[in-house]
Amino acid sequence: MTRLASEVVARLLRSQVQTVLATVNASGAPSTHLMAFAACPELQRVFLATPIDTLKDQNMRSRPDVSLLWDDRTGNLGDHADGTLATATGKATALVESCDVIEAHAAMLADNPNMTKFLAAESTVLFAVNVSEWGVVEGYGPMRLWDPMAEKQEKSRM
Repeated sequence: MTRLASEVVARLLRSQVQTVLATVNASGAPSTHLMAFAACPELQRVFLATPIDTLKDQNMRSRPDVSLLWDDRTGNLGDHADGTLATATGKATALVESCDVIEAHAAMLADNPNMTKFLAAESTVLFAVNVSEWGVVEGYGPMRLWDPMAEKQEKSRM
């Protein structure tokens, strides 16, 4: 029985403490960054935090189309074929509305209690990546695509 992509993503994200953020820099070259994260329960948004005026901050503000990668393999050949990989594509937005900042701050602290001082610093900015699509691969299987917004709209029509 194939598990729903949403269940696979939720399980994978619960097991991970970092994600790889992929952005594009000013010259058009790809740039990757290892980031702590927190995801909203519906998996429609992923929160990130970074110091203001870093390359990550500049890239997400000027070119908000980003992707995020999670992979539960350990780097050993023994689990190479059994791993789960998820990618999220979407648009990054710096959070300025107080209710959005409060939600992101609470989610980040819940998942990353070691980041209390970093998240409280005035030099830290919170971003939300509004996920338009998830891609999920288990083992060597095919990539399954999942649109969390379409699922939300479908549930609201029921």
